[in-house]
Amino acid sequence: METKKKPEAPHSRRGVRSSEFWLALITAGLSLAILGGWIDLEGASTADKVAAMIAMALSSVGYSVGRSFAKGKAAAKK
Repeated sequence: METKKKPEAPHSRRGVRSSEFWLALITAGLSLAILGGWIDLEGASTADKVAAMIAMALSSVGYSVGRSFAKGKAAAKK
C-alpha cells in the first residue's frame, strides 16, 4: 500500500499571512489616522505627529527588510 507524502510547507509564508505584515499595516494605519487628524488625541503636538510619521516609516522599512531576508533564506535553501 502506497502512502501519500504530504507536500512540504514553503520555507517562507506569503506576506499577507505573516504577523509582520499585519503589525506594519496596523502601525501605518494608526500613524496615518493621527497624521490626517482622524484620530485627534487631546494634547497631541507636532512632535507627536512627527513621531507617528517616524513610526510608520520604520515599520514599513522593517517589514520590507524582514521580508527580503526571509525570501533570501528560502531561496538559498532550494
